[in-house]
Amino acid sequence: WAKPSVLARRLPTISGDYVMIVDSFTAVGGCQNRPIQLGIDQLRRAMDKNGVDLAMTFSLRSVQVDAVLGNEYIYSIAQEDARILPVAVVDPRSSQHLDRTLDSAVTNEAVALAFHMTGISCPPNSILFRRSLKAAAATSKPLIFVDNIAGRLTQLAEMTRDLGCRKVLFAGASYHRADELLAILEEFDH
Repeated sequence: WAKPSVLARRLPTISGDYVMIVDSFTAVGGCQNRPIQLGIDQLRRAMDKNGVDLAMTFSLRSVQVDAVLGNEYIYSIAQEDARILPVAVVDPRSSQHLDRTLDSAVTNEAVALAFHMTGISCPPNSILFRRSLKAAAATSKPLIFVDNIAGRLTQLAEMTRDLGCRKVLFAGASYHRADELLAILEEFDH
């Protein structure tokens, strides 16, 4: 999902094949149920230790406090460190900030838009969620959904297909949903 120019600088060659580790969804910031802060320095050290070249990263502040401020924070981090690929969190409950959130995501070259449904409760049948999803899909950015509720993953796959989304990532889905996830992969090409 990164820009080709970014990938071209970072891909090592092993036996003629391109190899790259991309952490598909990382977080920085405080977490209420963890005593340890997940700071940017800790993320960088973990990336270095594990050979991770790029990390699609969102700010926990975006989920726990304010999506606009949290997204601005991750954009500033990404400007300082090209290894951090910013992910903008969309808060469907905050409809008065939706346009600002999406415009800022495009301007700041967020690599994806995330709906953190376990941290920001707004069910897919809500008009606020449907409006936010439609607006997010219109940006053509990949969409990430953090969710683990049986049946809802299928509902999200159907909704995003119907909106013409080309790339969707389900994050946080446990092995308890493996059968549903495999069926979704068979049924949907996005």
